[in-house]
Amino acid sequence: MTFSAQQLRDIVHGTGEYKVQGIQEAMRFCTHLAKSHYENFPVGSLLVPRNKRSLVHAAYAFARIGDDIADEDNGLSPDERIFLLKSMERSLKEDVYTSSPIFIAIHHVMRELNIPAELPARLLVAFRKDAAFQQPQSFQDIESYCHYSANPVGELVLAVFSERNANTIRYSNAVCTALQMTNFWQDLSRDIPRSRVYIPAQVLNKHNVTIQDLYSDSKNTSISHVMEELIAETKTHFELGKNLLDFVTSKRLRWELAFTIAGAETVLDGVENIASKILYTRPSLSAKHSLSILRRTLSLV
Repeated sequence: MTFSAQQLRDIVHGTGEYKVQGIQEAMRFCTHLAKSHYENFPVGSLLVPRNKRSLVHAAYAFARIGDDIADEDNGLSPDERIFLLKSMERSLKEDVYTSSPIFIAIHHVMRELNIPAELPARLLVAFRKDAAFQQPQSFQDIESYCHYSANPVGELVLAVFSERNANTIRYSNAVCTALQMTNFWQDLSRDIPRSRVYIPAQVLNKHNVTIQDLYSDSKNTSISHVMEELIAETKTHFELGKNLLDFVTSKRLRWELAFTIAGAETVLDGVENIASKILYTRPSLSAKHSLSILRRTLSLV
């Protein structure tokens, strides 16, 4: 499901065809959006308790709309992208009952899960960064970006299962950062032509690779060395994050986490297998990878 510029304006402001009357209508919109949008990893899977799935769908819908405003080719100007994202932040922090499906729904989520507005607001910071993209200079820049873009999602999932505390947040952040990094590396062939270079400048400089080399794929050996470093850093985050499984008490959540990590590590293996070609192709999972993911999942739980 893709939205036009006018549809995104209507969703944010609760106007036109996207004006809703109450929580039930808002939650139906979010569930429909969550189930109709492609993602690498499941949204609100069957392992999430049935009575909590709509909360996951609502949080996802809020994030999805913000991401579409920031990053999709939908006719919005750069200035309007920033304006709409700032409008989202204002509406998020004002606990008012609006006619926008995403704000009615996300305020319901915040009340039900007892989470502060700061958590979903961090996502909006990430979307503003996307709208005014700058190449990261170091891995620290990537970790900072993930603090806003990925880690809040993990905290929301922990809150859904009543497992959000200092220990679980620490390891969840490591998992979510690893997931975000894995997405960066698998999508290099798509992002670089859009002038989105997520490889830290320090890593490129270390291996004597320029931005132009990425566009021309003129240094295959050097690119392989770059990918080795990126993959090694990502694996470090995954290994730290696996400690999360020792701190969650919910069996459902443990299975959900194990399956997500196993699937992402399989994708990262795919990146590693085609590292020298990653600038013009991307790994994909097929039916033959299902057994590998299952084995990995079982080894984690």
